[in-house]
Amino acid sequence: MQITELRIKRLSLGAEIRIINRITRKLQKSNSQRRTKLDLETQQGLNVDRTKAWSGLGASEMTASQLQSHRDKVVRPEARHAHLAHVFMKGKNYRVAEITCRIPPKTDDIARIVKTFGPSAFKILSEEQRVQKIADWLEG
Repeated sequence: MQITELRIKRLSLGAEIRIINRITRKLQKSNSQRRTKLDLETQQGLNVDRTKAWSGLGASEMTASQLQSHRDKVVRPEARHAHLAHVFMKGKNYRVAEITCRIPPKTDDIARIVKTFGPSAFKILSEEQRVQKIADWLEG
């Protein structure tokens, strides 16, 4: 049952990444169209109050960059650690999940997820023991 809940968490994180990507693309497309319209109006010699025109553009660009930052710094690492916790709970080797990696995973985050969704035998261990078990598993 707990493996199923972890699987749902992994699917939700993946869906959140896809939603953020879709919204970001829409925002970037609308920003590009607004820039093109402003440039055309300026070239045609129309009197455009650029400060008003750009004020809305800046807000949506800021939203797009905030969404990208949230995806890259919060959601993506959480999805990775949830995946590694799932592999750990299934008893598979770490190298099956990640053949190569540039940034080593955080043992604390994996241990937190395994504590939440893992078997009761893992929950009764102290925090240091849980982290040590995960570190041993990561080394291999």
